[in-house]
Amino acid sequence: MQEIRQLLLGAFFYLLSTAVSSSASAQVQVAFFEMYDQKGELVQLEPGGRFFHVAVEVEGGWLHTHSYYGVQLVPELSEIRGYGQVADVLTLMSKPVPSVQDYEKYLGRPYDRQYDWSDSSELYCSELVRKLLDIPPPSEPMTFSSRYWIDSVILPVLPEGKVGASPDDDYKDFLPLSKKAVCERAVFFYL
Repeated sequence: MQEIRQLLLGAFFYLLSTAVSSSASAQVQVAFFEMYDQKGELVQLEPGGRFFHVAVEVEGGWLHTHSYYGVQLVPELSEIRGYGQVADVLTLMSKPVPSVQDYEKYLGRPYDRQYDWSDSSELYCSELVRKLLDIPPPSEPMTFSSRYWIDSVILPVLPEGKVGASPDDDYKDFLPLSKKAVCERAVFFYL
């Protein structure tokens, strides 16, 4: 019994070290932000959602879409203001950190207030991250049914039923691609 336990423990650490060593070459990180309102309640972009904004690590800093300035590069994650606090950061195992050549074409593009995935001349945060990392949007169309959108004065017409993604969609889709998921699977295997 002790030998089997040692064998399983060895397999666990082998899987863990393989996951860590394979990610030693610069793997991209994606940061997810939570926002709270004046009452201290979580602002949800979709019912049951958690995240309000998303940014991606790139060569030279962090890239995100600001609602006023458009796509911008900031040197530090802490310099992204107005979107709450960083709640989680995922390291994607199969995606390298985008180079300047990968992202410079997006710099300065305006914020997409129509949430139109088919038009890359304007971008919103999840659209930017997914297009930069070449990750398609979810197959289900977007919905705008949370209180945030219903009470919003930003969108006179909500773009229901269009292809697109939210920060919560990103988290759900990116988690299986992340180092966190690999380590959790290894721990589950051991238990």
